[in-house]
Amino acid sequence: MPDSVRHACSFLFVPATQPERLPKALASGADLVIADWEDAVAPADKERARTALADALAALPAPQRARLLVRINSEATPWFAADLQALAQLTAQGLAGAVVPKAERAQTLQAVAQAAGPQAALVPLV
Repeated sequence: MPDSVRHACSFLFVPATQPERLPKALASGADLVIADWEDAVAPADKERARTALADALAALPAPQRARLLVRINSEATPWFAADLQALAQLTAQGLAGAVVPKAERAQTLQAVAQAAGPQAALVPLV
């Protein structure tokens, strides 16, 4: 788990559909910024949110990527599988990890961990 996640005390959420807010959020003093694919994104915009975050991540320097998590959609939604595929690509590019909402089963966390990779942090919301 990255030290940026291990020692974090403050978190700032930003809708992933508004990636232009990420640099300002990262400069805000919050320990971590969480790009939201879940509640802050309308169902019709889920795919656009994934693409927007991928594009924004590519423009960020590595130290800022290490302070960025993404809150994925829960396993019970139709977006979970696509979120895991996108998560795998983003963590390979330096995203710190994922916030997992409604994490009620160990199998869910195992699936997210497998997609995210061994260096990624998981922040389960129970």
